[in-house]
Amino acid sequence: MAALIIREFPHLVGVLPRQTCLALATRAIDGLGERKRSLNGTFVVSLDPAGRVWLDWATNVDTLTYVATINRKSNPAWLADEIEHEWRDRSLF
Repeated sequence: MAALIIREFPHLVGVLPRQTCLALATRAIDGLGERKRSLNGTFVVSLDPAGRVWLDWATNVDTLTYVATINRKSNPAWLADEIEHEWRDRSLF
């Protein structure tokens, strides 16, 4: 999968089930450090009803689509578990 280069927010990370939860989680976290100046701070990962995984500033929280709050040092395996849990809980698969 190509590197994620974030230019604006909210940013589409990918779509379930086209990509695995781990691939999406890794892409989201790695994307925060891919820019010339790494993105510092906290960000929100959300999952919409169409199975799209989004990354946005932590100040833009939508409680209906919220999955987790991350930073560039977050664990991709943990985030993948959170995405999968929310995906299954919302019966989007």
